[in-house]
Amino acid sequence: MLTMKNKDQRTERVEVRYTSEQKVIHQRKADQAQLNLSEFLRQAGDNAEIIFNDISVKLRIIYEINKFGNNANQMAKAANTANLSGKLCDSLYREFIFRLKLVNDEIKALQQIVKMRDKS
Repeated sequence: MLTMKNKDQRTERVEVRYTSEQKVIHQRKADQAQLNLSEFLRQAGDNAEIIFNDISVKLRIIYEINKFGNNANQMAKAANTANLSGKLCDSLYREFIFRLKLVNDEIKALQQIVKMRDKS
């Protein structure tokens, strides 16, 4: 908890610009927490989750997901060829394709997650 001595050590000021709607929202939250707006903002800042927006990391993730998708497509093509030539029995082929479709669904889900995070 904050002691009087710690409070006296606050010598720095920070100016924050709000829209009127933002100020109302933050003031309501501060009121609900039984804090003044300054203390509410200090606590919010101290406990905030930091999200780094490094585009190079996102591009690398997208590249790796797409590369895995390409590999899955190549496996499907090889399985089709093996099945048509009689080197892969139908039951094993169906099981393989079924599992490959599950992997493909997961790849698509990962792509959507990356796209959604890119918008935030």
